[in-house]
Amino acid sequence: MRKILLLTCLSVVSVSAFAQTTRSYTWDKSQNGINNAAGKFDSINSTFNAATNRLTWSSTFTGTTVPEGFWLAISGGPNPKGIAGELALFYFDATKSGGPRLTAYGYNGVNGNNSYFDGNGVASGNQAPDKIISSVTNSSWINSLTYSRANGKTTMSFDINATAINNRTSPYSTNGSWSGAKYGDKIGIWFHTANGLTTDYGTDGFLKDFSVCTQGWFDGENFNTQAVPEPASMAALGLGAIAVIRRKRAAKK
Repeated sequence: MRKILLLTCLSVVSVSAFAQTTRSYTWDKSQNGINNAAGKFDSINSTFNAATNRLTWSSTFTGTTVPEGFWLAISGGPNPKGIAGELALFYFDATKSGGPRLTAYGYNGVNGNNSYFDGNGVASGNQAPDKIISSVTNSSWINSLTYSRANGKTTMSFDINATAINNRTSPYSTNGSWSGAKYGDKIGIWFHTANGLTTDYGTDGFLKDFSVCTQGWFDGENFNTQAVPEPASMAALGLGAIAVIRRKRAAKK
């Protein structure tokens, strides 16, 4: 009976491991690639669920220099910087009185923040931007946008449904190479913070200006992520063990 109990639990654990679709990333302060010019990095946390495309990102800063926004691209491992036509680039703007704004574009591969007005950094001249979605005109993909300053810390975060970002075809991607904003057991990060930020928007809700006085950054590749146990998987594990114990007790009667 002990052997049956062990095998059953191992089987349930295997199912649980297979069902774990959420990965999480927490910044290790020993990781290189940091520039604190636009605010001193204190923490970075992110989660991504491959089944639902729910993506979260939260970053906290300390110091007298206060970040007012950022641009961000993430990948499944490589440093996103320079990868054209495959990844989404987020612009977070906390300068407006109505609350934070978030827009997403196809990243043009340029080491800069100009994807909002140039969709293809490989071609000469400015090409039409690859506009994906904007919280200004469409809030359906937004779970929350947060910008807070308290106790000497500044936090910028978003919680979104990235389905429209991940399940699309970019006019500038080649050979079906579009990835969007997703990651698995590894994550690549291209994250630039902005101080002295000036922004403007068109009637379509997308950026016309995103000018930065001072920027900081955290860039890197192949950072490890952790599996997040799903509630349903944990419940299945518990129910499986309970069922075996009940059968064991019944056999003794």
